[in-house]
Amino acid sequence: MREIVHNIVVGRDETDFQKFNERGTGIIGKHFVGEKKEAHLTNPVRMDFLRPHIAGIFGKRGTGKSFTLGVLAEEMALLEDDVRKNLSCIIIDAMGIFWSMKNPNDRDMSLFLSWNIKPQRFPINLVIPRGQIKSFVENEIPFDAVFSLNPAELSAEDWSLTFRLDPDSDMGVLLQKALKRAKKAGEDFTLEDLALQVRNEKAEEHVKDALINRLAIASGWGIFEESFRNQEQDKKPASNEELLERDLAYLKPQKHGPPIPESSEKAHSLFSPEESQKKQDYIRYSSLLDFIVPGKITVVDLSLLGDWSVRSLVVGLLSKKVLEARMESRRIEEMEAVEGVANPSKTPMTWIMIDEAHQFLPAKGETPATAPLLQCVKIGREPGVSLVFVTQQPNKLHEAAISQCDLIISHRLTSKQDINALGNIMQTYLKYDLQEYIDALPRLKGAAIILDDNSERIYAVRIRPRMSWHAGGSPSAIKDTKV
Repeated sequence: MREIVHNIVVGRDETDFQKFNERGTGIIGKHFVGEKKEAHLTNPVRMDFLRPHIAGIFGKRGTGKSFTLGVLAEEMALLEDDVRKNLSCIIIDAMGIFWSMKNPNDRDMSLFLSWNIKPQRFPINLVIPRGQIKSFVENEIPFDAVFSLNPAELSAEDWSLTFRLDPDSDMGVLLQKALKRAKKAGEDFTLEDLALQVRNEKAEEHVKDALINRLAIASGWGIFEESFRNQEQDKKPASNEELLERDLAYLKPQKHGPPIPESSEKAHSLFSPEESQKKQDYIRYSSLLDFIVPGKITVVDLSLLGDWSVRSLVVGLLSKKVLEARMESRRIEEMEAVEGVANPSKTPMTWIMIDEAHQFLPAKGETPATAPLLQCVKIGREPGVSLVFVTQQPNKLHEAAISQCDLIISHRLTSKQDINALGNIMQTYLKYDLQEYIDALPRLKGAAIILDDNSERIYAVRIRPRMSWHAGGSPSAIKDTKV
């Protein structure tokens, strides 16, 4: 962290500062000088986005964690064009609050003048599970794309963790056998195909029935493909009415799922002009890698999926695919450096920002996202995968995630366990106990300390106001009519 021309830059080492100065950084707040009521704001605080980072945003409920995550995403979107095009940002939205980035923040106008910023909307790409289309349409929440998972991409371990099965139990062994046969039968398969393989396996009927029942429940989650299109058939493009009928039919219990139009294909207006209030144009994604859009923010709204193991299934598979894609792209980038030939098809460096991170990567136990996220934590920075973990309970977050953080933004914490979880890994360069730094913060929303492992320094800051609307505040029984 360096103090240059009245700015503080966190996350950037001396070599990069000499080479790039402040290019590729964004203003996330201002530095506090003084303590408690005597504290006042001074220098702007910038954050580096050129290099991969593992970052943590912590704080008790209501201190502004999700707000701060939104500030980081906004600053990425405001980077210089030649920098932004080489980056992609994916926000895992567990609470359904980041859709509001599409709207400008016009309720904090009094704060903007002192920060020299203006209200602004951001063209985020809001992605939802295909099974949630009806809910979003009925509530008139705009979305941009829908996704569904290919069951064939999930391992037996993924299924066991999701269903909470012992892999060595009768049901766990049956699942492994059925998956093996299904994958031999074809590259892609549906849950119905997998259930058929279960029925054909040699096992006790009650075990088969129990596993098939779990697969039937999984089909109701709305995250899996119901069928795979035969490319030699039905080449005629579907009409708008057919597209709508298929999407709505997908939401109803049935033996055979509706055919799915080719993904990443723009679906024209699904509604007549008379229903313009509910009009939705959206894209169907064929792969989770479609979430990675150069220079853009993709918000993956998992808030309506319910069970955390289901959400973790999506996050785990996404993390795995992002890491694999970036490892391949890193090889291409190295070849470019050697041969001097550009390849525009490579995957941009990707930031995965995860709200409620302790639910996906817990300190105790395992979820379908645990192994993929730990892999990203351990080796992701080299190929260019950044992670931002947001949680109000850092002591519930996996120790490896915290220990690998090179940047920590901590709002107020009061739990001794949470403070100890941070203090244990940062104590080598703290002059005082971490509790003292936190206690010295003024009692203001957005107040935080930043621990920068790059310079082994700590700063008290106040995070800047959001330019876009923040939908994450606590509700009130008294409604404010002015928004």
